[in-house]
Amino acid sequence: MINSEIYKPIRQELEIVEKRLNEFLHSEDMFISQTVPKILNAGGKRIRPALLLISSKMCNYLGKRSIKLASAIELIHTASLIHDDVLDNDNLRRGVPTINSTWGNTIPVLLGDYLYSMVFNMLAEDEDIETIRHIASTTSKMAIGDLRQLRSQYNLDLSEDKYLSINADKTASLMSCACRVGAMLGNGHNGEVEKLSQYGLNLGMAFQITDDLLDIIAEEKVLGKPLGSDIRGGKMTLPLICVMRNADKNDKEWIGNALRSKQVDDSSLKRIREMVKHYKGIDYCMQKAEEYGTACKEELKTLEQSEGHNSLRLFTDFVINRAC
Repeated sequence: MINSEIYKPIRQELEIVEKRLNEFLHSEDMFISQTVPKILNAGGKRIRPALLLISSKMCNYLGKRSIKLASAIELIHTASLIHDDVLDNDNLRRGVPTINSTWGNTIPVLLGDYLYSMVFNMLAEDEDIETIRHIASTTSKMAIGDLRQLRSQYNLDLSEDKYLSINADKTASLMSCACRVGAMLGNGHNGEVEKLSQYGLNLGMAFQITDDLLDIIAEEKVLGKPLGSDIRGGKMTLPLICVMRNADKNDKEWIGNALRSKQVDDSSLKRIREMVKHYKGIDYCMQKAEEYGTACKEELKTLEQSEGHNSLRLFTDFVINRAC
């Protein structure tokens, strides 16, 4: 659970974002009004809108545009999750049945597209071409990251560098965007925009690494989605990359056969989990996540001390510690 102190400087603004999100999702179509809010309100941590709001406050922004843009960022994230559930064939998200598990794949694809269209409408009202350009560019990066990951399925030779590059696009880019846009709202100076943007990128990298680790080592009731869904889907995440790099010939061959069979059962998943531990995959993933966490705090060192500064430091600790 996220430390409530993280949200302290922006609690009021985040409450308004929650209201705006539900207002934006009110549709004449009853199906949309009843279906999407179940996913949107299923216990998400609102990390990305929080990053935008905190960054804008750190750069002394006092206006109302941050509410709309924070809402847009969260809708982009929600749309990407709906599409991810289709790609991964997951039936749970945050402990709630996914849309595709109930309605098949076509409807969630269209619902995700609907949310993206809502974002376009919100950005058109904002009228700031630099903000629109950056958010649009980030959305493209996320799609490219998903495509690159999909093309890398069952690629047992995927390098760590390529894995990290995919993560930078599909996950970290949106956190970086949230921080950058927030800083841009406040006309950040003395490198604040770049430093906060880089903070968000490093945070996103740490987040994805710990997320991939949790997919293997967590308990399903804590994770909120099926355990091992990445492995079952043939995704070469860092824990597996570490195993393939360090394992002996027999274990490498067994993992390759298990993944290529596309039928990883609970017994196979348990064995893979044991291999990740045996070949120091857990230790290595935590080390890499902590390196990104250290990079986050390095970016914060040169920024003015404030409540927002403390919130970002706590965000970093949360992302690293959630895998412990």
